[in-house]
Amino acid sequence: MPIASNHPLCAISRWYADRCRSPATRYRHRAALRQGDDLLGFHLHFGRGPVLNPVPENRARRATLAHRSPLEVSGRHRRGRLRPKVPVRQPRAIPDTQWEELLARMRYARDRALLACYVSSGARATELLGVGLTDVDWQKGRLWVVSKGTRDRQPVPVSPEALAYLAAYLDDAGLPDDRGPIWRTRRGETRPLTYWAARRRFPSVSLSESVP
Repeated sequence: MPIASNHPLCAISRWYADRCRSPATRYRHRAALRQGDDLLGFHLHFGRGPVLNPVPENRARRATLAHRSPLEVSGRHRRGRLRPKVPVRQPRAIPDTQWEELLARMRYARDRALLACYVSSGARATELLGVGLTDVDWQKGRLWVVSKGTRDRQPVPVSPEALAYLAAYLDDAGLPDDRGPIWRTRRGETRPLTYWAARRRFPSVSLSESVP
């Protein structure tokens, strides 16, 4: 059954085509539409169709990935119809000179230590803000955090430079309580640093050169 031009799915497709310029965004939207068999079944039940999914199935991809062990290297397959080509992006990075300049623009030792631990450990913000003094392994260079997903306590590596900034911060602000987090507020009554308070500590900084 052909799809009517006034069908809701066609209207959604035209809206995405006009406003969503990113190939990755269009690819995700069409993949979600391809999986929307329940939505199509709902329209078909009330006689609004279409009978077939407007996004064709990628049979080459299904045949390549069928009955394949996760340990095997996935084979190459042709891109399906209506799937835009998504370019492979290279990770963004800044040179060491700009990294040192960024740390130098941080006014307080706490902010420099927090930024260095964020970048070197790769931990989530909420995971890092919950680190206590007993969670810092100075000898092995790692921090113990509570994972957001599993709620398990697991270690994450951290650079020696980040530990040096952390030691300077603790020397300046003093040691926290035994059960309290190491990241605390600077003004007024000492309180644990919240996510939104930590986020406000890192405004956009204008560096001397553009980031590639």
